[in-house]
Parts: sequence; C-alpha cells; structure tokens
Amino acid sequence: MDRVYDLAIIGGGINGCGIARDAAGRGNSVFLCEMNDLASGTSSWSTKLVHGGLRYLEYYEFRLVREALIEREILWQIAPHIIRPLRFVLPHHSGLRPAWLLRLGLFLYDHIGGRHLLPPTRSVDLVHDEVGKPLIANRYTKGFEYSDCFVDDARLVVLTARDAADRGAEIHTRSRAVEIRQADGIWQVTVENVMSGERTTIRSRALVNAGEAVGNTVWGTLYVQALTGERAKIAELHRQLCRLLAAILLPASAIAAAAAPELVDLLLGPKWVDLAFLLRVLLPAWALTVIATQIGAILLAKGGFIIQFWCSAGQSMGRALVVFSAPWTGLAGTMFGIVGVSVLYSAAILYFSRAATGCALLPLLRGFVGPGISSVVAAAACLLTIDSFAASPAVTLSALAVGIISFLISMLIIDRRSLIEDWQAIRRLAAGPDKAAA
Repeated sequence: MDRVYDLAIIGGGINGCGIARDAAGRGNSVFLCEMNDLASGTSSWSTKLVHGGLRYLEYYEFRLVREALIEREILWQIAPHIIRPLRFVLPHHSGLRPAWLLRLGLFLYDHIGGRHLLPPTRSVDLVHDEVGKPLIANRYTKGFEYSDCFVDDARLVVLTARDAADRGAEIHTRSRAVEIRQADGIWQVTVENVMSGERTTIRSRALVNAGEAVGNTVWGTLYVQALTGERAKIAELHRQLCRLLAAILLPASAIAAAAAPELVDLLLGPKWVDLAFLLRVLLPAWALTVIATQIGAILLAKGGFIIQFWCSAGQSMGRALVVFSAPWTGLAGTMFGIVGVSVLYSAAILYFSRAATGCALLPLLRGFVGPGISSVVAAAACLLTIDSFAASPAVTLSALAVGIISFLISMLIIDRRSLIEDWQAIRRLAAGPDKAAA
C-alpha cells in the first residue's frame, strides 16, 4: 500500500477510539485495527460510571479530580442518550471518617470541577428519608447523597469510533496486527483479517499500541518483538525476563514467609499470628502464579489467547475444587492443594510458551536455579536472625534486611554474570524498543 498514514492505532477500546477521534478531528490521516470487535475487552467491563474520582481527593489529587469532573459534564452534554445522572447514597457509621470531613470532601467534589448540570450533594436522614428504606432499620441514621453519571460504556466506544470514521479515520475490526517493523522512520504494520486470513501491510509515521496484552514498557517491548517474529531475540529476552522475575519474586516471598509470624504480629497484632501458616504456604504459590502470568503475556502476543484462557480457567477451576473439598481435606490440605494448582498452572504456561518464544524449557528452568537457591539461603538467614534474638520490631526489620543482603551475596556468588547481564538488558528494555534492539 503506497499511502502513508499519519497515525496507526492498535486496539479498538475507548483509548484507541478516543485517540483516533482526536487525531482525525485535527486533520490527521488515521488507521485503527482491532483484533475482535470494538469494546470487546476492558472497555465493556467497566463500572459503567463517568465519575470524577471521589477517592482521589484523599490523596490530594485535586487537579486530576477537577479535570475528570469537567470532562464528566462535557461527556454528558455530548452523549445524553447514553449517559444519565445517577445518585449515590453514602451511609455514615462510627467506623468511617467524621461526618464533617466526609461532607467537606463531597463539598469539594461538587465545586472543584464547576458542576453546573448535576444536582448537588445533600445530607439525608436515613431513618425518615425515602432513600433509607432499603437499609436495615436503625443501623444507619445519617448519610450523604451525591451525583455521578452512568454510561453505556460499549456504546460510548462504538459512537466514538463512528465519529472518528466520520472525520476520516479508517476503523478495521476483526483485524489483528501480526507484524510490526520500522524502517527509515516509517512504521510498517501487517494486519490480518481474522475471518478470511487475508493480510495487508499499512505504513504510518506514528504508531500507538492501545491494546491490552501487556502493561509496561518491559513487557511491551517483548510484545513488539514477538510481533516482529525475530525468534532469536524473543528467546533470549524471554529467558532474561523470566530470570529477573524469579530474582525479584522468589526471594521476596521466601523472606516474607520465613518472617511471617513476626510480620503478622508486627502489623496485625498477636491474635492474628495463626495466619502465619497461611502466608508461609500461599506466598510461594503467589510468586509462581505472578511469574507464570507475566510469561503468559507472550502467548497473547503470538495469538495464543485460547491457550492462555484454558490455562487460567484450569487454574480457577482447580482452586475452586480445592476450596470445595476443604471440609474433607482440612485447612492444611486446602493450602497445599492451592500450591499444587499454582505449580501445575506455572508448568503449563512454561510448556506452551516454548512454541511462542523458541526458548527451550530446560534453559528457562535453569535460569530459576540461582534465584531459587539464593532465596532458600535468604530465608534461612532471616530465620537464624529471628531465632538468635528476643522478638521485637527492630529484630524483625533487621532479619528482613539480613535476608535481602544474604540473597544478593548468594546471587553474586552463584550467578553473578547472569544477574549483571539481565539487569543491563532490563535497563535497555525500560528505555524502549529502539534501545532494546541495539
């Protein structure tokens, strides 16, 4: 295709369609592709609210809340047929912040964004007011009623895409980006029609990835390299990322598990110390699951959605069976059952990722040996420190520090070269795809 677009967008959610509408409205030529239908992902799974972010006032994000509130009324005026006012009732009880403080926050919420159309906040008597009738009698006596908006989120995405198309943007659904390359400052995106299998290549001066497969620049770079099909780079990068994840999550879970009774006592109090057993069993399982889930991103990048789906579904069903069998297996059996399910899920993801990355299973597992051994050393050092002194918060914190230092020393002894190489690779990745490929 000879035409060069100003902007190519991957992803047909609210972000992708919103960018397309804005860019097309400014006179740019825009091409957007979406592998499924518009709003087929997170954009149709939202809370269905157009709101200002009331909770962000607590974190002094006044500018964020103000901008969101202004946009709330603008959106309502643009699309009143799919957005409507919605009143929320916030009952107050003694466990919440003081009533005057909540009322002050709602006053700011009403006025910081220049509310003009929505009704204001009001204090309500939940004993006599109509809005208090659904509540349990005499449990709540006072509350507040404030405004936000409800939206049909999927229709908002479709209407945004329709308006972008009216402004000249080309919107292609059922079209998956299968290859991305950059040459002489021009992006070349190969798009495959998922219904017919036909492929076309478009060119653009700028590229936006508004998809959902990954969530940060490190895994985003792996995603882009997966699309380019450079298997040698993918395999090496995959090994490095897996080793780095293991070097972060395995020691963190091992040290926390070793110091679990002391941490629970320090953070929650003595009566919760029995929870330490749960933490010691579940933390390693959590670390394995997180590593496997991040590795699974490469399956999505290579079109392995079905594999990733069934692995995740199998994990969920396995955990459900373990929980339902708890009356017969007891607490210990349930905990170890959850660990077993996590191990099977991780093994399945590692196995199926071989085809997507070209990375053999044995070299990948070998990368876990150094972090695994060093994590055991760190946990042992942490336990030894705790057992050598009388229990106190200072000893607990010192034990955690000793565990971290022991892990680093052990890694430098066992796998120093790999650790340094992986760190340098990740620094390049964090700088973006161009430097990662250097």
